[in-house]
Amino acid sequence: MAAHRRNYLRDLAQAVIRILLAHNNAPIPNSRWQYWLSLVPQPLHHAIFRYKRWQDQQAALLGKLLVRQGLLAENHTEYPLKNWQVTPYGKPRVAEDIYFNISHTQGLVVCAMSRQGEVGIDCEQIRSIELTDFKSMMKPAVWETIMTAQDKEKAFFNDWTQRESVLKADGRGLSIPLEALTIDNNQATLCTPDTPQKEQSWHIFPVDVGAGYCCHLATSVQNPVLTLTMLNE
Repeated sequence: MAAHRRNYLRDLAQAVIRILLAHNNAPIPNSRWQYWLSLVPQPLHHAIFRYKRWQDQQAALLGKLLVRQGLLAENHTEYPLKNWQVTPYGKPRVAEDIYFNISHTQGLVVCAMSRQGEVGIDCEQIRSIELTDFKSMMKPAVWETIMTAQDKEKAFFNDWTQRESVLKADGRGLSIPLEALTIDNNQATLCTPDTPQKEQSWHIFPVDVGAGYCCHLATSVQNPVLTLTMLNE
């Protein structure tokens, strides 16, 4: 217990951001599914079962389990998910002193959690897509960089996850116009029409979650220590 307390205080001093991961490649055995589901408060079950595909149901469950594990590591030990709420823009909250964000893609669920400031995380499996469908969403210089890259899909998802992580950290998501976001050298600036004199700056960090994926973290925290942990099974 004393060692746990020392680690907890150390994390506060070092501005640690926890990155928690769970693989989602195959259906969970029924006995484990039932046990894990029992760890999630009943009011949150509808957010899991509203999906039809097992992959999506499982991703929804795993995301909440990652939040639960992070909360326990942050010393929130009593009913850690009971205060789950969602902002008007759809970003979940569980405690005033905890910031977290969840992302999932084919085969993987990831969660970022911090006490020191807002976080946004986005992860995408690198895959073949019709890139021209996204041209209108890209600034010309960004589009040219992607189109001239040796691996265009990887370049696209590398840029996409950076932008998505910033929008998710901000919490307003796609309500923010594309032109409001500028990224340069792992620093992002948001300047929206409703607050033109109040620029919000974000720090962007790549997160290595395995081969075949692009993942980025955006945060208001400067120089955080990132820790990577798998879901306890």
